[in-house]
Amino acid sequence: MTFPSWHGVLNGAPIPNDVSMAGRGHDMTEANLLTLVEVAAQSATTREKTALDQTQRLEHRDIKGVSVKEMADVMRNAELTYNLDPNNLVKYIIANPGEPINNIFHLAEKGIKPKGDAYLEERDAVEKQLFPELSGHAAKGDERPVYGALNVGKDPIGAATIGYGDASIVFKPSVAKRATFIADDTFYSPRLSITPERKALFYSKLDGAHLPKSLVDALKDVNSKEHKDLEAWFDSSSALPNASIRALEDPPASIYAHFTDQEDSRYFNALMPQCFIDKEATRNTVATYDNLESLVVNMGDINGNALANAALKNRQGGEGRVGLAGIQYIEAQIHGPVIPSRDIAEIRINAKALPGRNEAERAESRRKLEEFGRENGVKITLVDYDFRKISESGTALSTEQASFNAAHVDTQKLNALTQDYLDNFEKHVQDMIALDKDSAGLPQGMLRLEGAALRKAKETFAQILPGYINESKGRDELADIFDKAMSEALNSVGLGAKATCLKAIASGKLAFAGEAQKQAFITWVCSSTSLPNIDAMRAVYAQATGQAALFREIANANPPMTPQEILARMQAVTRQTRTIITTANTSGSDLRHVDENDIANNAAYVTRLMLQSGEPPLNAVGLLQVFEALNNKDVQSLAGQLTLVASNPEIAKAGDAVSLMDAASGLTLGTKQLAAYLNRAYDEPDAVKNISMLPQAARDAVKALAPEAGEKMDEICPAYVPFPQPAKPESMPTTETQRRNFLVKTLDTYLAKEKTGEDFTHGRGHITRAYIFANAMSNILEEMEGVPVDRNAVLLGITGHDLGREGQGDDLWEEQSAQLTTQAINSEFGDDAMGQDYADSVGNCILRGKTETLEAMLLKSADSLDIGRTVEFDTKYFPFLGDKDPNKEPREPDKYTVSSPKVKLLREQLVKEAKILEIITDPNTRSRDGKFHLMELFYDGTEQQNAIVRQQYQDLVDDINREYKDQWDVDSESFVTNIENIVLNNPDLFPVLSKYYRKG
Repeated sequence: MTFPSWHGVLNGAPIPNDVSMAGRGHDMTEANLLTLVEVAAQSATTREKTALDQTQRLEHRDIKGVSVKEMADVMRNAELTYNLDPNNLVKYIIANPGEPINNIFHLAEKGIKPKGDAYLEERDAVEKQLFPELSGHAAKGDERPVYGALNVGKDPIGAATIGYGDASIVFKPSVAKRATFIADDTFYSPRLSITPERKALFYSKLDGAHLPKSLVDALKDVNSKEHKDLEAWFDSSSALPNASIRALEDPPASIYAHFTDQEDSRYFNALMPQCFIDKEATRNTVATYDNLESLVVNMGDINGNALANAALKNRQGGEGRVGLAGIQYIEAQIHGPVIPSRDIAEIRINAKALPGRNEAERAESRRKLEEFGRENGVKITLVDYDFRKISESGTALSTEQASFNAAHVDTQKLNALTQDYLDNFEKHVQDMIALDKDSAGLPQGMLRLEGAALRKAKETFAQILPGYINESKGRDELADIFDKAMSEALNSVGLGAKATCLKAIASGKLAFAGEAQKQAFITWVCSSTSLPNIDAMRAVYAQATGQAALFREIANANPPMTPQEILARMQAVTRQTRTIITTANTSGSDLRHVDENDIANNAAYVTRLMLQSGEPPLNAVGLLQVFEALNNKDVQSLAGQLTLVASNPEIAKAGDAVSLMDAASGLTLGTKQLAAYLNRAYDEPDAVKNISMLPQAARDAVKALAPEAGEKMDEICPAYVPFPQPAKPESMPTTETQRRNFLVKTLDTYLAKEKTGEDFTHGRGHITRAYIFANAMSNILEEMEGVPVDRNAVLLGITGHDLGREGQGDDLWEEQSAQLTTQAINSEFGDDAMGQDYADSVGNCILRGKTETLEAMLLKSADSLDIGRTVEFDTKYFPFLGDKDPNKEPREPDKYTVSSPKVKLLREQLVKEAKILEIITDPNTRSRDGKFHLMELFYDGTEQQNAIVRQQYQDLVDDINREYKDQWDVDSESFVTNIENIVLNNPDLFPVLSKYYRKG
């Protein structure tokens, strides 16, 4: 097969049919072809552009009489070899002459991973950086190269004997013409680039990197030894001249101590090429066969001198052997399939390493090799490999080359333009700004890039530069290309908008407390990455200066401001900001769009700057005083409650609801910013997640700050009606034990009802479970949400709520149950203990829709939780911690919505635990699905089948009833205790109920 000059293809030569993609079984993929063309183009350009420089470089080293082309010819004339274990050669290569040689990704596709997943991950990252054409999808074996090496050292059995094997394949010259080359080991050659952005990427990848948790936690802790050692390691590695990824091969001991096995170490190393490879610099180190001159550019003086020395020897008729420093060979990445029968010219093998445990097996290996050679026209050579002589020869060559190097030291170093821009980016930024018309009229140095903006611009520049070079290298001078890339990079951080903003500041349109505050604000403008226009700056300025003044006032107020006063003052500040945002976003121009979230976050940051640079400036102690005043629990709780109200979709429709959100957000973000800066803990208050449960003070604050939103709040989320006080509180139960005793006594009445009737599902089991649910939910409200509950009304009410029931189905006996419940309470605690109002309210809790008290909601919730014994439970009808859905149909039962993920999970867990308890303790629940199944069979069956189904159903019902009756011998105290113990002794099954149920 004849392969084209890829440099020729780049310049319009057609791709021959014998390497086309159509109709062939083992052809190169499009990605391989694109890689060759792209690398050819890039390396040819490098060769041509550096020809004069490389000639001068030779002159600087006083090497005369040899050209860079002759140095490249030393490499081009070298054999391309592939070293491997002789056993693998016989077992896999010559045994399958028509099948491509497998690379490590081919093996992985077959489930074979000799070096593990971590190694694959690392190699994948390196190859994608080296060959971007392979990116965008998971690794495919057919696209990935097979690795060989140019045997410039003329080793008898190949260029890479050490570590790879005593056998080598010598490829035909055509194979080298579809390979790319690099003057190093591909795995370690990528150039290193350690920047703050790349470090951030590294830290962001730690969680998914399969590393020990102890190491991940330590590296994220900026105060840990591991984190400090890592940063120092990064800094020292980045300081190395022309450093490659090899510099990050061996981490500090404090990190290595966390590794439990080699796989941990490999996964850690796999992060390095993903985060710290300079793709552009790395790609420039790769060349095609026709352009091996470009490799010389990236070689150090020692290997360059070795090639020059070999070229001189070749010119004089000697043997131009090259002893390369480092890995000792020029590595090749062979693109496209390597077919043994097609691509091998010769096989050489150390005669002493022929595969086989005995002479007969070794003879058989030799026979197979010779047979392969005859059938495929491949020369087979057994080499009498004398390691001692090879070592002596290598030592002599090294001595000779050392002498040559000493006589030809490079006295000058070439500074590449790309490296100059990357090393001196800030200087180039200032050079561009000096020529930019937008900066005209501004004081020198006022318009600049700092911090995040500078980092982003540099990152953008590094990303887009290769594209600009590709597109413009045939038209523009290099300086022009770099200028264009710089211009786009500066636009990516809004340099023009920054200039406009700074002009407004310079003209005195914004007032500051002093020069220090003004300079602090200018620094923020120059470092911001989200400053699209002057309106955004005005909004940040208005909110930040207003917040800073307010925060000072809050910290120094004596007596302290009330939470409502603080939020009212914050509302006044944020209203001004909101006006600017609204005006900008309704101006009809996309260019004037302002993102309110960016404004809020930037304002929080700039507020802290304004405090630190104000009059007087606040140091850490002063900032701490502000933080502690803002972080008051009552203040933060009210902010959270206002956020809860304003985030309700229906309430948010009110015109003034946004002012609640703005005020709360300004306070919260400002406090968080100070907490982060001062390294203080900030725990956002867990405000009540149900608007109807808002404390009256919070409801009053909503109405005062946003009357329209307050009116909407009362309409769709009315407050629960306060429960009246009993006439004689001292006579009513004060402990859980007293309430539980009432439950136990009352259960005897339910037991009697079970024995005389047919309704077992509303007997002792149902009442006991509902009591446990009501008890736990009352404690959740009191302990988690801080909402007081009349526990007597809830627990005594749930105990008696089915006393009047006479059958199953719809409850037609609620009024009787309400009367019997209050009678039972009077009988137990005294006729005058409750009083009429309290007694009526307890009764109304049992009567559906009769009252809107919190206690009635809890009783309904507890009763409905146990409905799983008869029908499937639907959480949208579960009132606990839910807000009523204002969009339900008129005749539809009350539905409830939940916006908090935390509350949603809690409600779902309660339902799950209730169902488990029902299955364990209730015979009907355990057989419910069986009953439903028989009913379905009955409706679908024939008359004859139905007779059988009817009998099966009756047998099942009889079994259920028998189970209920078997419980009658258990006294009520033991009955309750048994169910309680199931909950309390199994926290794995009942994490919520076991935590919140109070037995006594």
